[in-house]
Amino acid sequence: MSFTTWQYLVLLAISLIAVRRLGAGRASRAFLLVASCAFYAFFDVRLLPVLLGMAAMSFYVGRFVVRASGPRERRTALLFGVVLNLSVLGLFKYYGFFAGTLAALLRMPAPSSLGLVLPIGISFVTFEVLSYLVDIYRGEPEASSLLDFTLMVMFFPHLVAGPILKPRDFIPQLESRIDVSWDNLETALPQFLQGVVKKVLLADSLAMFVDPVFARPGTYSSMTVWLAVIAYSLQIYCDFSGYSDMAIASARCFGLDIPANFNMPYLSQSVSEFWRRWHISLSTWFRNYVYIPLGGSRRGLARASVNTMVVMLLSGLWHGAGWNFIVWGGLHGIAMVVERLFRAAFPKSEHTGRSPIWATASWVATLVFLAVAWVFFRAGSLASAMAVIGKMAFLGDVGGVNWIPTSLMLVLPVVVVAHWVALNCALPGRIRVMSFAGGLVITTVVLAVLSFAPQQAAPFIYFQF
Repeated sequence: MSFTTWQYLVLLAISLIAVRRLGAGRASRAFLLVASCAFYAFFDVRLLPVLLGMAAMSFYVGRFVVRASGPRERRTALLFGVVLNLSVLGLFKYYGFFAGTLAALLRMPAPSSLGLVLPIGISFVTFEVLSYLVDIYRGEPEASSLLDFTLMVMFFPHLVAGPILKPRDFIPQLESRIDVSWDNLETALPQFLQGVVKKVLLADSLAMFVDPVFARPGTYSSMTVWLAVIAYSLQIYCDFSGYSDMAIASARCFGLDIPANFNMPYLSQSVSEFWRRWHISLSTWFRNYVYIPLGGSRRGLARASVNTMVVMLLSGLWHGAGWNFIVWGGLHGIAMVVERLFRAAFPKSEHTGRSPIWATASWVATLVFLAVAWVFFRAGSLASAMAVIGKMAFLGDVGGVNWIPTSLMLVLPVVVVAHWVALNCALPGRIRVMSFAGGLVITTVVLAVLSFAPQQAAPFIYFQF
């Protein structure tokens, strides 16, 4: 059930009406849990027990962690919960990849498939329940009830593609802040409409150009492949940030705050800065639960570089069970290590970076690196990625553009102007739904979507993770 379908809008409307009638109490939270289960069942009802089981198991393991009689028992309970959750994720997402890789290394026949369907959103759910277990092990308060914890995990606006929630921040909101009001709706409406425009009008239009080129890069000129790579850089940003906008706005309708997941990442002047602006909830999770526990940057430059590579390789693997994702994460890790070494060798470069020429050069170099790295993310395999890279290197091709990507010519200036406006203009935070301006904005967006949206809607990219 995509956010841009009428089914989702009906579910959201029914949930808002029900919560408004039930008030901010246990009954409203129970209804939202039922609505969230219905939302997930729309994708595949067979997989719903997997996520519910992970939530329930983590809640009760968390109780063992809190009530254990000594440090050793607490560590054992935490380790049990972590291993069990990672085992579920590994079985559904990574069994085929690791079993096939091991068989290839040992020159054995490929193992038979288990026939398992990957539950949508399982990677996000796994990280949320793991953060809960680690947090309460560190002394954070546990969830007061199974209902609240399960609702935090299953809450439908963020369920399938984040942002990743911190239980200690979100669960208290469920207990005290649920409120359906006109004020919340008017605050949420602009961001939801922004997400719709990003996804339906921008990302889906780009997909019509990107998909055929990546499917058969050998049939297109090198310049066309370069344009497709640039288009994909914009597509994935508009697609994922559009989803996040609609998720945050949907939660805001209930008076609940979900953290921002993007902060104009393509303005970054380094790969490290990019990861402070892109998929912020994931970057924060890896920093808090992997990078810092490994020692962070406290144990010298070499150890910090190793920790960075570990985090980025795990980030690549988290995104997908394939060597192309691991290479994508590894490229980002190498770039971040090189940046760290450069800053250590030339500390005065921090001052140099303030000059317009240096800033512009750093920005352009970062954009080019990100675009090339996205090839490994988008390609279905490492071999496909190398075929695209070969075309980008103009191997065996000196031709010009043989497909004019109209969508890219339209979307690129829209994204640039939107970033400029966000940096330089103070925009109102709400649209009065019952006002003339509000009606005009809503009507314009609806007509634009109906008139210009591609007939075949593309699925959200991060649904596969």
